[in-house]
Amino acid sequence: MNAICPGFIDTQMTRGIPDQIREQQVAKIPLGRAGQPADVAALVAFLASNEAGYITGEVINVGGGYVL
Repeated sequence: MNAICPGFIDTQMTRGIPDQIREQQVAKIPLGRAGQPADVAALVAFLASNEAGYITGEVINVGGGYVL
């Protein structure tokens, strides 16, 4: 089993955060942007593929370099 830990992802929930706080959080991300749902989906697709068949027991962060 693997675990996916999404970081600050641009979703309906995070769009509800006040702009000032949202900007402060995005400023902490080394890649300089909020993640997109497609960023997480790409990892899910990879882990479900045969190419990831020997990956197990991992905790994978999808956070643009920022770990919460």
